[in-house]
Amino acid sequence: TTLKGAWYESSSGYFYSASQSIIQKIDDQRGIRYSWNNAFHTSPTNRLQESNVRIDYRQNVWRKWLIFELAPQVALPRDRDYKVTPGIYGGFRIRFGGTNG
Repeated sequence: TTLKGAWYESSSGYFYSASQSIIQKIDDQRGIRYSWNNAFHTSPTNRLQESNVRIDYRQNVWRKWLIFELAPQVALPRDRDYKVTPGIYGGFRIRFGGTNG
């Protein structure tokens, strides 16, 4: 479970989110994270801005610090009247610092 919050000088209110996720390790190079995320905004009232379900597939490529990620999701955004909105993310991440593992 993860709780996050953010305040921006140029926006009214406070933005916060609550997320739950579980990770499934496939092997030393690959894994899947299943997530349910809820984002809220306090202004003018505490209201749900978006809820989404996401599956992140990650795999180390070439070196341990280079990670390929593919993440399909289904979102229910407030600005679309909470209608089902599919999406997908794909890309590479580079990990700096940390341990060798």
